[in-house]
Amino acid sequence: TDIFAVYMSYLSGGRFANCDKEIISISKKLGGNQGLNELIENCKKRDIKFLLDCNVSDISSRTGVSSDKIIYRINNKILQNKTYRNIYKLQYHLNPSASAEIAVNGIKKAKEMSLDGFAISGISNLLYSDFNKSGSCSRVTAQNINMQTAAKMNDSVIVAMHSPLEYMWKYCSAYLEFPLYTSDYKLVKEEIPFFAIALSGKMSLYSDYINFQVDDKDFFLRMIESGVRPSVLLSYSSSNELIQTDSNDIYSTEYKSYLEILKNYYESFEELFDATSNAAIISHNRIGDLAVCKYENDTEVYVNFSDTEQCAPNGLLIKAKDYMVIQNEK
Repeated sequence: TDIFAVYMSYLSGGRFANCDKEIISISKKLGGNQGLNELIENCKKRDIKFLLDCNVSDISSRTGVSSDKIIYRINNKILQNKTYRNIYKLQYHLNPSASAEIAVNGIKKAKEMSLDGFAISGISNLLYSDFNKSGSCSRVTAQNINMQTAAKMNDSVIVAMHSPLEYMWKYCSAYLEFPLYTSDYKLVKEEIPFFAIALSGKMSLYSDYINFQVDDKDFFLRMIESGVRPSVLLSYSSSNELIQTDSNDIYSTEYKSYLEILKNYYESFEELFDATSNAAIISHNRIGDLAVCKYENDTEVYVNFSDTEQCAPNGLLIKAKDYMVIQNEK
């Protein structure tokens, strides 16, 4: 099973500090670049891909960035968003060319440090037009520049993306924060994991953080049904230390609390992905509360969302709130 270690909050200003100068700039409190090199080496020994989390388009209003690099509205005012945080209260957005410059510099440094890649946001999931007097940019032009930036990164390093827009999928090695629930804005008879089915076998899909879910059992079963890998947000110390910071939305992350849980998750998903071998899902059916997924390599996965035991079409009994993986020989 592919394991990505995505390193967050490594800049000296913390989680919401800016990558306005360069992506790879590790806080001295975290050991600087020497500490980063040690992390990279430790991950390589364990066959873990090490990625830096970076947003190359959103920047703080406290940054002294040149005005010609910032996106403006049609009324000639800066495009800004209130964050409702204590320190970084306003957020600006870099134009696509400025974001591309940061990304390209990051690629060069990543090669020097043998970094596996980046988990990017901003250009992956947002698209703005720019009415800056120094050079306007339509959404179509912005999309093309962002795609070129992603293509350059993908040619050199692993690129994982947070909630990428459809046109970015082909440059994406891993889809992060993949949704497993609908918005509930539409009344439907039943939900099917359509996008998971469409993308299965084409890229690795990773869920929202499992430690922030209300119903962790249902969330686990939905991941099995969709062939989506779990994600977890971990910290060395207790998240209580973040209460007085801009990261006070993070809770329950101390890694010691999740060691046994993650071991069980790894074993479950190793069984699933060893059986499916990155094959695509070719059919999905619901029989009441029983989901039946068939892969192109003839593997079948039965997921029982019911509180009672269910009988599969082949006669096998699936325990309540459980699943079964069947490998059929061709």
